[in-house]
Amino acid sequence: MTITESERDEQLRLSPDSPKKRKVKVPQLILAIIVMAGAALIAVLWYSSSVTRSPVLVAASDIAPGEIIEASDLAISYIGTDDVLAVIPQSEADQVIGSRASMELVTGQLLPPSVMDGRTAVVPGESVVGVVVAAGGYPNTDLRAGQFVRVVSVVEVDNVLSPEVAAESVEVIGVERIEDGSNQWLVTLRTENPNEANLIAAAEEVKLILVGAPPS
Repeated sequence: MTITESERDEQLRLSPDSPKKRKVKVPQLILAIIVMAGAALIAVLWYSSSVTRSPVLVAASDIAPGEIIEASDLAISYIGTDDVLAVIPQSEADQVIGSRASMELVTGQLLPPSVMDGRTAVVPGESVVGVVVAAGGYPNTDLRAGQFVRVVSVVEVDNVLSPEVAAESVEVIGVERIEDGSNQWLVTLRTENPNEANLIAAAEEVKLILVGAPPS
């Protein structure tokens, strides 16, 4: 039997072995892309939230070695807690303010704990002296390094307490509680006047009055 050309084409079209064009369902493809992008975004957000960022101290300006660090010299930066860095947290800013920088710092540099190694460094012409101050002998404020105080020595003469100014304005460079239950504090002072240092050291009892920094 002779098969015409049109009949042969029809048989090939109906044959199960004949090649068929694969249909791509566009809506399903778009949905798959959206799902994959959403999963990637969730992974990024989860990682970001799992790394806590903490406030630390950085230099707000260039600081030279030996320079007294002031509050205006400090700024805050946030770093991840996973970062392995020796830094100073923002909560310890009071310990840094008033200390003498032990190294050179440039603007934006993270402050390492060793920057405070020079806090008690004594330069030529300066004296550092410590006094024990009892409760009531210091201002009812957060006395800290970097502040200035007037030192009044209390001397008993003929059973009469006689106050005398031992130093008009000296810098506080350290404050530490004496852990013996006496509610006393060891306050370390820095002065450029040797006579003031001698009077402070010789005083049996002192009281501190918070004052402003002396004119430079």
